[in-house]
Amino acid sequence: GKYHGNGEDLNALISSDNLVPYNISGQDLFLGTDKDKHKLITTNIKLFNQNKLHPDVMDALEHSSLPEEVFIKPGDTLRELIGDNDKDPTNDPKEFFYLQGVRPDGSSFKEKFALSKAYQNQESATKVSDLLDKIGHAYGNTSQNKVVDVSLNNWGQIEIKNLTPGSENLDFHLISSDGDFDDLDALRSSGKRVTEYVKSAFVTDRSLSQVKAVPNMYNPKVLEIPSVFV
Repeated sequence: GKYHGNGEDLNALISSDNLVPYNISGQDLFLGTDKDKHKLITTNIKLFNQNKLHPDVMDALEHSSLPEEVFIKPGDTLRELIGDNDKDPTNDPKEFFYLQGVRPDGSSFKEKFALSKAYQNQESATKVSDLLDKIGHAYGNTSQNKVVDVSLNNWGQIEIKNLTPGSENLDFHLISSDGDFDDLDALRSSGKRVTEYVKSAFVTDRSLSQVKAVPNMYNPKVLEIPSVFV
């Protein structure tokens, strides 16, 4: 329907000749946004600590430990998030992240950035928190102003919260790879590993001239298709 009122304040008559205004106008009541609501996106992939999940492949000290499903935490290393095909943390290539989304101001964007996965000692390693900070910067966070809050929940899912009250503008898609490409079709047909953080149309291919199977990081005998088809 249509609102036929005005934008003046609403008032409540609480006693004779005693009007108390509401904190919202009639126009905002019917047409406005929920100003106490903040849009929140939660990814639909639970992320695990790959070192705990594959100690026989990744962990030089605890390689005989039993595999555990432990959700990733901000203080874990990027290597523990992405995984590795050997026990040496010093020889890993950079990880390239391909991010696409909508900022709180409504602008759409695409951004690629790289983070180091290798490290000489764990204290100086790139952490998952560094990745969360990079995602926040892509959405417009600065040292002086924060427009989104990027975090991990208890189930290893990335959460992005729009800090602008009432704004519905927010979207998030992310994949990463050790392959550095400007074109995602070239990435998917390159035979490079693709790690997904969101199951969505962003990694869905309706047509590709070619695609290469990628050996599983932990079992080279297993081949995986780095794409989703519908």
